[in-house]
Amino acid sequence: MTIRRHPRDETLLEYAAGTLVSALSAVVACHLTLCPRCRTEVARMERIGGALLGSLKGEVIALPRLERAVAAAQAISSAGEEPPAPPAPDAVLPRPLARYLGMGIGAIPWKKVGPGVRQFKVKLPSRGGDLRLLSVKPGVALLHHGHYGSELTLVLAGAYRDETGEYHAGEVVDLDEETEHLPRAIGTEPCICIIAGETHPRYSSLKMRMLRPFLGF
Repeated sequence: MTIRRHPRDETLLEYAAGTLVSALSAVVACHLTLCPRCRTEVARMERIGGALLGSLKGEVIALPRLERAVAAAQAISSAGEEPPAPPAPDAVLPRPLARYLGMGIGAIPWKKVGPGVRQFKVKLPSRGGDLRLLSVKPGVALLHHGHYGSELTLVLAGAYRDETGEYHAGEVVDLDEETEHLPRAIGTEPCICIIAGETHPRYSSLKMRMLRPFLGF
């Protein structure tokens, strides 16, 4: 697997510091299981952070600590730790997510939310953000939308294209609240993604903004 698109350095730094909301942290944790480059970078950041804390010589520091949605992935990037074994060849869900959900991709109870689009919302702790799995048939586009805060998308299978580029399995789309886009699944197989936001998406259509609470978008 060749991964060309990664979370921004700022996002990895927040992950290493434990300050991302649970939903965003879960996506980074899953990406780390697939990406040696980012595992190495997070390990470097954690070593630097540990050295800085050690230099404080006993001073009391109040560090922000938010629960990570995927606890099994917390030690993945620790210095000196061997990378986890890769998932089975037919697996789609990264190991941390499969462990958190207690199921594989074949057991996901998908809900149809539109023509060619299925969704599964992942339950998170209170104020943990919005985390969902999407399965989109080839050629189908999602609704045009923006975001309230940051959004991270990890492609697990297939591929999609939007105004920011083209993304394939293992790659991450790291967007801020100023970006609006229209993702469309491409290729010959469904595009399966895990998408995280600080809160739900911001839809361009007034009609969809009114319907969102009822449709679960």
